[in-house]
Amino acid sequence: METVSYFSAGVSSAVATKLMIDEIDTIMYTHLDDHHPDNARFITVCETWFGKPIEVSQHLVLKSVEATCRHVSYIRSRQTGATCTLHLKRNVRKAFENNRKWTLRIVWGLDYNESDRCENIRRMMPFHEHVFPLVDQQITKADAHKILKASGIKRPAMYDLGYHNNNCIGCVKGGMGYWNRIRIDFPDVFRSRAVMERDIGFPIIKRDVWLDELDPSRGRHADPICEDCGLMCELMSIQKKVNPMTTPNKNIIRQLRDKAGLTQHEVAKRLTPQRGQTWISNLENESGGKPSAGSVFAVAIACGESVVLTSVGWQICVE
Repeated sequence: METVSYFSAGVSSAVATKLMIDEIDTIMYTHLDDHHPDNARFITVCETWFGKPIEVSQHLVLKSVEATCRHVSYIRSRQTGATCTLHLKRNVRKAFENNRKWTLRIVWGLDYNESDRCENIRRMMPFHEHVFPLVDQQITKADAHKILKASGIKRPAMYDLGYHNNNCIGCVKGGMGYWNRIRIDFPDVFRSRAVMERDIGFPIIKRDVWLDELDPSRGRHADPICEDCGLMCELMSIQKKVNPMTTPNKNIIRQLRDKAGLTQHEVAKRLTPQRGQTWISNLENESGGKPSAGSVFAVAIACGESVVLTSVGWQICVE
C-alpha cells in the first residue's frame, strides 16, 4: 500500500505531512495558476523540512480558475460545488489515483475543528484508507501555525495578508467579506472576476449579488490567524515516568525548570528516555487535560531545546 499526502501548500497540510513523513511514500501537490507566487517558495522550504520531494501536478489544458469557468460557462452550485475544484483539483487527483493499481493510504490536513469532515471523506472514497494526523492529535489550525513558526518556517503569504486559507487568489467560494478584501489586496483579480461572472451570467457570491455592485462595507472577514501566542501561553507541567533501567540527568530536569520558569512540581513528571538524549514528553496542562500542540513547542523553545514531530508524539531533544 502506498501512503500519499495530498499537500495543499497550506499550513495545516504541511504540519500533517510532517507528522506522517516517515510513513509517506509520495507527496502530491496540485498547482493552479491562481495560487499566490509565494507558494513556490513555501513548497521548496517544505521539501527541505520534509526531507522528501513534492510531486507537482496540474491539469494538462486548463490552468486557471477563470479559464475553467469560461470553458464550461459555469461557476459553481450548492449541489456540485465549484467547477474549478472539480476540473483543476478533483479530476487531477483522480488521474493520479487511477495511475496506481493499488489501494492508497491518504494523509489529509484537516485540523481538529474539522473532524466532522473525516467521515465524509471516508464515505466518498471508501476504497482507500484515510489518515487525519491533526485530528488524531487534537491539533487546531492555530496550533499548526504555531508549530510551523516554532520550526523556523515562514508561512505562505496569503496568511500574512489576513486570509484563513491559502486558497486561490479570487476563490469563487468566498463570501462578501472575502471579496471586499480581494478588492483591496488584488484589484485586478477582483475586476477580472466581475467581468467573468457577467459574461457567464452567473453571480459568484449568490443570486442578485454581483461583484461590480457589491457594497464595499458588506460582509465579514475574520481576524487573521495569529502564529505567536507567547512562549508560556498555557501553564503546563511535564509529566515524567522514569525508565527503571535509566535515570534522567538531574541537570536536564533543572535546565527545564529554570529556563521555563517552572516550579519543581510543574517540571518533568514523565520523561521517557529514548536513544541518546532524545526524550518523548507527555504533557498535561493545569487542569489535567491535553495542552495545545503549539504550547508543546512553546515550552520547548522556552527551554532552549529542539523539537522533532513524530507520528507518536513530540520528541524534545536535549542538547
